[in-house]
Amino acid sequence: MVIRILAMEEGETLVNDIGKFVKKSEFHQINIPTKHRDMLIDHKNIEFLNSENVLEQINKINEIKNRFDLCLVSSWSTARLAYLCDLNYIIYFVGNDIRIPPFIKNSKPEYFSEPVNKLNFLERIFYKKILDNAISCVTGSEELYNYLKKYRNDANRIDRTIVNNNIFDSNIDPIKLLKNKFTFFCPQKIGVEKGTEELWNAIKICKSDFDVLQVEWFDEKSAESQKMNKSILLNKPKNVKLIPKIQRKDMPKYYKFADAVMGEMNSGHTNSIEREATLFKKPVISYNNLKWKIKMDDIEINSPFQPTSKEPNIIANIIDKTVENKEYREKLAMEEYEFMKELTDPYKTASEWDQLFEKMKLKNETIEKKSLKINQISKKITFFIANGFSFNQKLFKLN
Repeated sequence: MVIRILAMEEGETLVNDIGKFVKKSEFHQINIPTKHRDMLIDHKNIEFLNSENVLEQINKINEIKNRFDLCLVSSWSTARLAYLCDLNYIIYFVGNDIRIPPFIKNSKPEYFSEPVNKLNFLERIFYKKILDNAISCVTGSEELYNYLKKYRNDANRIDRTIVNNNIFDSNIDPIKLLKNKFTFFCPQKIGVEKGTEELWNAIKICKSDFDVLQVEWFDEKSAESQKMNKSILLNKPKNVKLIPKIQRKDMPKYYKFADAVMGEMNSGHTNSIEREATLFKKPVISYNNLKWKIKMDDIEINSPFQPTSKEPNIIANIIDKTVENKEYREKLAMEEYEFMKELTDPYKTASEWDQLFEKMKLKNETIEKKSLKINQISKKITFFIANGFSFNQKLFKLN
């Protein structure tokens, strides 16, 4: 029997990519409004909700929910919608959503002095109930799994992931730009979260000659991060050239053009940019925290990415070796490629998700949680009161 999954996302297609390869499940993808919608590579088989009105979103999901067995979400916004619709939902955490959860008072990253989440008491209770009511919660790394375990004893971990293979067109031409010297492509956001300061300090002490094409977009989660960004920009090395923000569909052209790629230098994990570039067989320089193991087939290993320290002199040494030593960069590129090819094997990844869906379907007869009507009404009232919605202006519209 095929398990029918109602999948809800915002500006990503992580869940959608899973749906392309599962064998025992069938996905219907819905994306809620987001300013990053135009960045999606693949719009196929995705239904887009155009309304920001919460009641209209709830009504839409309630109209179709009985066509499905389970719900899978990948953000607090989509989890909120699943909760308000009284669904049996699984939350897939992939980043700061679980590092700095909204149910913790004044939560913030360790590198900020001011909180990112300043939610009121009722809002925090509401989001904690969203987490508690999920039938399962999943993370994609040891680090995030350790965060999730603080709040859910039944936390799940699926380290394998899927890269959208629609971008790997061998016939695609590189972007037409002038290249006078060895050139790195750096599409990561500029900001503390991505370790830009450490990277740029390293670039300044490099001995080799190269250029960096840095996409001009920023981590702007708070006023503090925006202030930090201005400070970071004042320290920009001369050989770092800012280029306009790129549509996701055009990223492969830049991967092909570049001699190597610079990833993030803070968390110690590979993100979508590093995964994509690696599968283009480009050497990727990205901080690898050896504390975090990667789990594949019940075996925990370290990734081959370099450097394994955030010290500028060590980062600079890896950059110089990549520029000047062809044998080194080809070896690095191949090691990263072989590792990532296994980590992102779509069928092995999808198989782990199929197993989770089967397990959850056995425990939950229908997609409806079938809470008491009074509890369903209470959820909505708590949400609207907590968020200070006006009943006569922009009816229940998100701020």
